[in-house]
Amino acid sequence: MADAPGDDGKKGWKPATKAVRGGLMRSEHGEISEAIYLTSGFSYDSAEQAMRRMAG
Repeated sequence: MADAPGDDGKKGWKPATKAVRGGLMRSEHGEISEAIYLTSGFSYDSAEQAMRRMAG
């Protein structure tokens, strides 16, 4: 637990390390890992472009 406001318990860690190893904010549900969403989304400039892409 942090000792003081603004202290994240990672003294001496450089910003790049904190960005990768900083952890996550838990919700009231107490999850221990981040969710994996097995979905994909795509954006196209037009319906015609999407149709051509999906046709092969």
